[in-house]
Amino acid sequence: MLVALGMITYHNVKMALLRPFPETIDTLIYLKSQGYRLAVISNGITIKQWEKLVRLNVHSFFDAVITSEEVGKEKPNKLIFDVALRKMKGNPERSVMIGNKFKPDALGDVNAGMRAILVNSDVTEEDRDYIKKEKLDIKVEKLKEEELEKNKEYLFREKQVATYLECRKSVFGKIKYFFKSKNAGGK
Repeated sequence: MLVALGMITYHNVKMALLRPFPETIDTLIYLKSQGYRLAVISNGITIKQWEKLVRLNVHSFFDAVITSEEVGKEKPNKLIFDVALRKMKGNPERSVMIGNKFKPDALGDVNAGMRAILVNSDVTEEDRDYIKKEKLDIKVEKLKEEELEKNKEYLFREKQVATYLECRKSVFGKIKYFFKSKNAGGK
């Protein structure tokens, strides 16, 4: 009983602290206003992904949630991206995956013929060399200060939240710019 209460408390606190980054809603509004169809591809449990989207009040922006639970394979397996493309009636050459992890988010979608934008990913030099060598269509976006993500708890504790949020804002600005530019692919 005590363990169950602890788990419930942990889950409730975690969900209560869940907030979208400042420019998330603006970016989603922009993308939807331009006719882009949006989906979530996750290695998580389907109901949990929908719960997060509902709690963040962003669920209405997404046309589909595709999970490893439903597909039976996790990212970076090509199948989960193929299922997402079929479900969204998407063309891989005109589709973009925005993620934060090199191997699961970028390699899988590139193998499925899509383009990738990595936001705030810990891409190693070895990963960068692999991207160049294989001529992969992966764009890596870092925050203004590379160490910011690693030090976010310190920054929040030291009340330097504005710096952290401003760096996050610049990443969302770059994503919107990417979709406004001729490099964006299609809807």
